[in-house]
Amino acid sequence: HMYIHNGNHPYKCDICNTGCKTNVALKLHKEKYCKPKQCNLCPRRFKTDDEVGKHLLRHKYGTVAVNKRILECKECGRKFKTKE
Repeated sequence: HMYIHNGNHPYKCDICNTGCKTNVALKLHKEKYCKPKQCNLCPRRFKTDDEVGKHLLRHKYGTVAVNKRILECKECGRKFKTKE
């Protein structure tokens, strides 16, 4: 019990190496911060759905879009992040 009070964090996250005082705290940490989300097109893994979404845009367009919006020119079909 004393390890809780002496600053030790013996339970390490195998994803980000964050230390937790208890096994329960480690489980909660993993569920909230490190639940791995994997790209369905490659072996890369991410912490959030938003990161996976941005990564998937890279597969589709070869770039990461700002606000998940890619603008396509109706004349030539080229894709852009902004209207300029």
